[in-house]
Amino acid sequence: MEVPAVSTDAMGSASFMLSDDMESMSYSIYVDGIVDAQASHIHWAAAGENGPVVVNLFPTDQFSSVTGETSGLLAEGTITAADLVDQLEGMTLNDLIAGIMDGTAYVNIHTPTNPAGEIRGQLK
Repeated sequence: MEVPAVSTDAMGSASFMLSDDMESMSYSIYVDGIVDAQASHIHWAAAGENGPVVVNLFPTDQFSSVTGETSGLLAEGTITAADLVDQLEGMTLNDLIAGIMDGTAYVNIHTPTNPAGEIRGQLK
């Protein structure tokens, strides 16, 4: 749930797959009913708290912000240590993974209606 909570019918899911060598992580973000998606990130904070962006997920070179309602694949890509920003800049992918495992990371999607985030999901 977004903090503070917002009223929306939009839903989404994000999946992450760690590579065998643990040097990269692929991801896919699917949405249903999100309107005017502008950005999606991994943020660094526990459930019920807001935190800084540590990985930019959308837009990418392949996927740009969209106008109108979107249902289906919003973005996909690959994360490496070079993609870590703010508190995780210069750290390893293992640091991100540790945060995901202990509940210190979440994904959200930003829209003009809810620029701080319209939908959010804590990673685990």
